[in-house]
Amino acid sequence: PVARLPREGWWRSRRAKRNEIEDGEHLRLPAPTSDGEIYVWISKGNTFGRYPIREIVPEQGVVRFDMGGDSRTLSDGDRYWLENRVEWIREPGDWAVAKVEDGYRLTICAKSPDSLADVEVVLGEGSLIAGRKVHDVVIEGLGIYGAARDGVEIMEGERVVVRRCGAWECGRTGISLRAVKQGTVEGCVAWWNGAGISISYSDGVVIRRCDAGYNNVDGLLVTWQSRNVDVVENCSHHHLRWGHPDNVQLYRDVANVRFQRNLFLAGGQTIMMEEAEKLTFEENAFIGCAANMLIFGHGNARDADITRNTFLCPGYSCMSLTARDYRVFENIFMTGHAGIAYSVRGVPGYQADRNLFWASVRATSPRIMATDAGWLGDFEAVQRSTGQDASSHYGDPEFRHAPIAFAVLDSKRLTECTHATVVLRAGAEMFRVGDHVEFDFDGVARVVESVDGDKLTIDPPLDVLPVKSMLVANWGESRSVALDIRPTETSPALHMGKGGETIGAALDVQAYLRGDFDGDGEPDRFPTPFELGIASR
Repeated sequence: PVARLPREGWWRSRRAKRNEIEDGEHLRLPAPTSDGEIYVWISKGNTFGRYPIREIVPEQGVVRFDMGGDSRTLSDGDRYWLENRVEWIREPGDWAVAKVEDGYRLTICAKSPDSLADVEVVLGEGSLIAGRKVHDVVIEGLGIYGAARDGVEIMEGERVVVRRCGAWECGRTGISLRAVKQGTVEGCVAWWNGAGISISYSDGVVIRRCDAGYNNVDGLLVTWQSRNVDVVENCSHHHLRWGHPDNVQLYRDVANVRFQRNLFLAGGQTIMMEEAEKLTFEENAFIGCAANMLIFGHGNARDADITRNTFLCPGYSCMSLTARDYRVFENIFMTGHAGIAYSVRGVPGYQADRNLFWASVRATSPRIMATDAGWLGDFEAVQRSTGQDASSHYGDPEFRHAPIAFAVLDSKRLTECTHATVVLRAGAEMFRVGDHVEFDFDGVARVVESVDGDKLTIDPPLDVLPVKSMLVANWGESRSVALDIRPTETSPALHMGKGGETIGAALDVQAYLRGDFDGDGEPDRFPTPFELGIASR
């Protein structure tokens, strides 16, 4: 990683204004420094900025930097870190780049002299695999690492297939199809890029059995006048980093996009949409996010069929309906907290039935839905207010193995968190001493050792300090954190469908995470970096 101060987590400014931060506690460094960069979490707008440092004045506890043409406003208390200075290098893997007369000098702390042989690389400015005005192209079986732009970039093409490729640590996007007619992205892995897989200005594209994970911002994007896109049997997960990270984004006049049998796990937001219409969501699993899950945003994302999906553990709510014409049938909504499943206020064309709603076994006074009659906790009142959900129910869906409650860290108090103590955004009423909790669905069970107001103390501690609002899944007494959202034999979801069918999405979550989308026991995608042995958890 780039050399930085602090080594992990954030420092909080005492005062912040354009081009200057004051922090007498941390900025009294051993000697003045005029190089390096500052990375700032700008609370107004929840955005981030990186700026060159002009000077650090230790006796004043001040760092001055150059925001250039960036017009965003800093606020007292904004969090920051300093980075990219040689003297801040501490451990093997740390690096920094300094300007010298004839270019730049990279300084890296290597594990051993032999490891330096793997450091130097000539990197171009563009994409590693690029095609323009191409047709009848198949790109298959390639591992693509470290492009400055995109791993695979196709601009203007017909009948283009990208199959079983891996793209990771690319500066912009792992795989990008722009202005493509009849394209397929199948069995690909896109991890640790700026964004995972992007489709824009395209018509007739299929994204099938791909894994987009751990990208800096978004996992899958369908944008800019794209039409007739099918997103089928994919896994988009762990998009929790910068900006407003989403497992999926749709924007700028897209239509006829169908999501079928996908797993969306651990996102800042799950699917964010604007200027989108004629949408289908069928048999998808939405699990874990910091904000809202299915966001039909800005009053212009409309006309959607939402059928037989499972929503589990949103930070705020399962859906945000801001426009019109939503048909919501045979879904399972479980919040894991006392907040609403979603809001239906002034929404013309809203239809809903045969849905199952649940908060948590720990929720004593849950709100189920916000309607024109208010925030309602009585399900019969919800039915009367909306005139919908006549055959729907409120009750425990009885998943085979799922969290019993859910919470999110308070982003405004991250600097109060330690490795062993965290602060929750909405309080810790849903947690008990002895509960097993999982952070960001990382597969590690930790025990709650104490509950103090809105704080939890956990063991073992977190590996690194939180830098964003981590997700906290409460598994109660269970030491296992292996998700299984299929219904038990006594689940009310089994016979709630129109013809007595099971409602919700009966995906095998563990199989999807292994890349087995068809259930035959074999992966249907390119190996991940973990599976290839080029990265470790």
